[in-house]
Amino acid sequence: MKGSARAENCCAWREEQGLVGLHRVCMLRWATCSSLPQVYKGLDIITNKVSPQEQRLCRHHMISFVDPLVSNYTVVDFRDKAVALIEDIFARDKIPIVVGGTNYYIESLLWKVLVNTKEKSSLVSGTVTDRKVELEQLDAVDLHRRLSQVDPEMAAKLHPNDKRKVARSLQVFEETGIPHSEILQQQQEEEGGGPLGGPLKYPHSCILWLHADQAALDQRLDQRVDDMLAAGLLEELRDFHQRYNQEKVTENRQDYQHGIFQSIGFKEFHEYLVSEGNCSPETSALLLQKGIQALKQVSKRYARRQNKWVRNRFLKPVCADTQRDSSFPLFSCTHWLPVKGRPSPPRNSATKCLALCPASHG
Repeated sequence: MKGSARAENCCAWREEQGLVGLHRVCMLRWATCSSLPQVYKGLDIITNKVSPQEQRLCRHHMISFVDPLVSNYTVVDFRDKAVALIEDIFARDKIPIVVGGTNYYIESLLWKVLVNTKEKSSLVSGTVTDRKVELEQLDAVDLHRRLSQVDPEMAAKLHPNDKRKVARSLQVFEETGIPHSEILQQQQEEEGGGPLGGPLKYPHSCILWLHADQAALDQRLDQRVDDMLAAGLLEELRDFHQRYNQEKVTENRQDYQHGIFQSIGFKEFHEYLVSEGNCSPETSALLLQKGIQALKQVSKRYARRQNKWVRNRFLKPVCADTQRDSSFPLFSCTHWLPVKGRPSPPRNSATKCLALCPASHG
């Protein structure tokens, strides 16, 4: 759903529920496609941030507050800040709406799935003090061998080339003294926990999933890229590259695996940005088209991963009626909230909404 429709639907829902005058619905927002990078300042177009006009319709949080050069902002940092906001919104008798997004970050808010380790000494731009990032600099084989020595169960589950997860498991052991696999097992054994993690944090959550047929979704994602280009995407990328990445490229220390630089839509244009002005117009045009097509392809792959996560996290457990998620009733929503100037989708629309509303979860 595009930003303006999303915000207008939020306000329409608020009016329909009789909340006007009693509550002002606050949206705790991050992510649509590129998700996590919305916490960083900059790249507003490529990360699909809501506009100031949309933010005036519903208040948003967790947007544009981290310096672009910070590379060690983690899901734990996100969770801690977001949970504090959620509790504050609840305390003011208002309703927080989490809009996502990055699946792992959604999980960090809804379930007890993270492991707390030592606090980083700082989040200063350009300064890496995170032990996990330090471990990632080691050779993949050596990193996996180290994990095998202290946590063979977790090492057996992780591919040696998945340095980020291997490094995280090593970090957990180094900073807690307990194997990562053992901590996860303890979470799963808690009341309300199960094979996917610990118990649900907010037992009365209602989870909405806007599902579209794959062909329709692919077409909309391609159009979304075209719309971004029309909105000034290339100018945004050039400016960001010149301010934050050009010097790193010159010194051969660019990093597209951490921070905002891992955003979908930035690294895909690397060749175009570094060669612009240093090659023929024909070559530059070819590199631009290559970047555009790469962005469309990776966006569709990411959307498929998001859908797979929803099916595995919610739909499979619901359909199987497992003990873990048997309290998640599943509804297919046929009622669409009215948006001024927009007709409601037909009943045979390619887009449907599924709602999962747990009664309780420990």
